[in-house]
Amino acid sequence: MYNIKEKVQDCDIKELNEENTELYINRKLYKYKSYFTPEKEGIYEIQLIIKILMKNCCCLFYGINNLQSLDLSLFNIQNVTNMRFMFYNCYNLEKIDLFSMNTQNITNMEGMFSGCKHLKNIYLSKFDTQNITDMSYMFNNCENLQSLDLSSFNTQNVTNMSYMFCNCNKLKSLNLSSFNTKKVTIMNYMFAQCFNLQSLDLSSFNINNANFMSYMIYDCNNLQILDLSSMISQKSIDLKDTFEGCNKLERVVLNIDESNIKKLININQIIFVY
Repeated sequence: MYNIKEKVQDCDIKELNEENTELYINRKLYKYKSYFTPEKEGIYEIQLIIKILMKNCCCLFYGINNLQSLDLSLFNIQNVTNMRFMFYNCYNLEKIDLFSMNTQNITNMEGMFSGCKHLKNIYLSKFDTQNITDMSYMFNNCENLQSLDLSSFNTQNVTNMSYMFCNCNKLKSLNLSSFNTKKVTIMNYMFAQCFNLQSLDLSSFNINNANFMSYMIYDCNNLQILDLSSMISQKSIDLKDTFEGCNKLERVVLNIDESNIKKLININQIIFVY
């Protein structure tokens, strides 16, 4: 489907060094080195004190497999614009407290929590997302995440949501009521392999500018009812692969003119609401 490792190769943090950063690993002070190498495998606790205002947090904690505790309470990110893959593949993180983070200037959160396989809860109610343009892969492969409330998210400028929740296979509840998708052009694999989702409310979605929706709800094999009655589109849409693998999907409600649908897989009941 994709290869994220190719995406993180261009991440490079040049702002941090041993003069402007205090790095405590397992409660011992270390000289700062990019990506916390070596000794990634033995790290279980990090406290990071940064004495400058950073602009780039791309891949900052990438691949610290045993990290369980992360103290970012003194982390000033008011000038940061890039959080791409910030916690990527932090396999053992179970909880991240980001309450104190000022994210008003962030424009990119691609893959931010991707690969955090033991993460059970993420509290993002304080996140200011009004300037974000890329949320692709953001929660990809968060395999133990059971609920996610993003009702406070402002997505008015987001253009890419591909793979955003892909393989969140224990996710039972997903609140996207605030989502504005008017500018989103890419939604492919957005909810793919969310095996435990039984219902999905996309009533706030506008797909007029969406060019890529292939496999959007692929393999959501417990999804039974999908209400897309407010998902408005005025152009012809190819839905052939959008619901592939949704074996229990019985009812789809669409607010799309029947003549605008190019292809649709066999679903027991389709209701068109004009």
